[in-house]
Amino acid sequence: MATVGQTLSAPETGWKRYEETDSSFTYAGASWQSNSGAIYSGNSAKYTLTPTLHSVKFNFTGSKIRIISYRGTDRNSAITLKIDDVAYTYSANGSAQNATLLFEKIDLVDAEHNVEISVSDATGQRIFEFDAIDIDSNKTIKLYKTFSFKILVLSNGYYRKFNGTSWEVVSATPTETDYLNNGMDDISTIPESAWSQLTGIVEIDCWTDNFVKAEVQFNFETNPFTLADVWEGKSIEVLCYTDDPLAGNQNMKVSMNVTGRRNLIKNIPNPTILAYNTNPNTVVNGSMSGIPKDRYYKYKVTIDDTSTPNNPDDILSDWSNWKTTNTDTSVTVPAGYVHKLNPYNIKVEAQQLDNKIISSIGQVLLFNQSPVFIMGAISYNTLSVTLDDPDGDTIQYQILLNGKVVTPEDGGWSPPQTVPFPIVYKFDTTDVLIGKSNTCTINVKDEFGVVATLTLTFTGDYNGIMFSDASGSYYSTDSGAVIKQLDFGMLVAGFNSDIATIRIVNKNYFPVKNIELSFDKSKIAQYTDVKMSKYSGDSFLDSDTLIYDNVLKSGEYVEIYIRIKTQMFANGGSLFKINAKANISV
Repeated sequence: MATVGQTLSAPETGWKRYEETDSSFTYAGASWQSNSGAIYSGNSAKYTLTPTLHSVKFNFTGSKIRIISYRGTDRNSAITLKIDDVAYTYSANGSAQNATLLFEKIDLVDAEHNVEISVSDATGQRIFEFDAIDIDSNKTIKLYKTFSFKILVLSNGYYRKFNGTSWEVVSATPTETDYLNNGMDDISTIPESAWSQLTGIVEIDCWTDNFVKAEVQFNFETNPFTLADVWEGKSIEVLCYTDDPLAGNQNMKVSMNVTGRRNLIKNIPNPTILAYNTNPNTVVNGSMSGIPKDRYYKYKVTIDDTSTPNNPDDILSDWSNWKTTNTDTSVTVPAGYVHKLNPYNIKVEAQQLDNKIISSIGQVLLFNQSPVFIMGAISYNTLSVTLDDPDGDTIQYQILLNGKVVTPEDGGWSPPQTVPFPIVYKFDTTDVLIGKSNTCTINVKDEFGVVATLTLTFTGDYNGIMFSDASGSYYSTDSGAVIKQLDFGMLVAGFNSDIATIRIVNKNYFPVKNIELSFDKSKIAQYTDVKMSKYSGDSFLDSDTLIYDNVLKSGEYVEIYIRIKTQMFANGGSLFKINAKANISV
């Protein structure tokens, strides 16, 4: 049996493989690309170099799953995989190895599971790839879907939901549809005042279509209380019972010692014991235990500048929940305080259960430095920059192109990142002004909200493997749309055309290899053919495919030569296409 880290070029017995091209895989993220080569299972994989959230999602049935992909020193080392919302992490970083078993889980419940594999920090040195998965040989994969989990509350014979202001009756006998259409996703936000409106026995009923889910948990918070709070002002009797018929009229010696902390037992008036026993010398003892109430506390943290003592304090952390254990935590001071007058007073207040408040004040000096940019540049529509912060703060960023936020896609800020944080971001050509000046703005803010901005300008260009003439004028866009045609003009039947020269240009920011050129001759007229060659002489190939196996660096080009060949009976016009593809040179 294969183990994680070994090559697994084909599924083992009892397993079935699904390649990345299967239609059940759903890809999210704007910059997924395809790569091919013998290093991959099925000779192909999808990848991204863009440091925004990219994911692949799917469902599968069965009890086991494996992840297979190429392993290399420039692959990502922290790939997040969630199975039924349980998170795992695996790495594709290491010595070069083809079709490697990177992750496996073989002890799942035999049921349907949902899977999400994601990375948000991909770069040219942390490539995120998705190649293939293996699952049980007699099971299948499906399009991604999440499982439903819905809640209704039963009170006085009716199932109800809370609509934000009041309880609504759903049904006396709810169906699956009732739960799906009216069930609540979360009951933690229902206020105490709403719960107090319910009478009788209250049940919390849950419905889910997730066969893996075996239990649910709910947390409810109350103010601290002890049995003494319930018993206060009442007479407490301890009853001892025996079924010995001879014990009826016996005299008994009875005593009780009540010990404990005053704030625990509170004011229980004259505790007594009623006991029945045949042994007159028996001493009945009673005891009480619990958490002493003076262990309960809650706390609050405020800040104020010493130059305006009459102004109200700002709350850094409002009153906490009741606690019984020590607190070791931190609070964040808003960025605005860094730019005001120093020093500041930090006040911590602790309130006991008896409402007594104990406070302490400390004085601090605050300062903060803005984030910085290291070596920001744009080449081939690709931004390369490293974000840093002199104080070591975590940072968040957003990238704008010509005034529009292009990442994150929601227009907000990225998740917090540790510094230094390198970014390699490839702009979508549809957003770039081709042949014109473009403005890229990178905003980055630290933990205190201090924002730094870097603005770069560049001339927009196409990206990818491009066809051009000797002057650099393109024949098509990087999406394949025709800009101009290679026109051979009018030809005489039985004669060959002049030889045309075309440049194949690498407009990627990374080197490529194994450039493969092929013809689409579906619209070539009868008795007419088109040939291509690496050389300008007469050595034209009969094959419709031409391969350059050398490495082509960014900005470099190779030339190919095209010639039209006609026979005596050739007639009418012809149209042909040349397709190009290449592999990343790793």
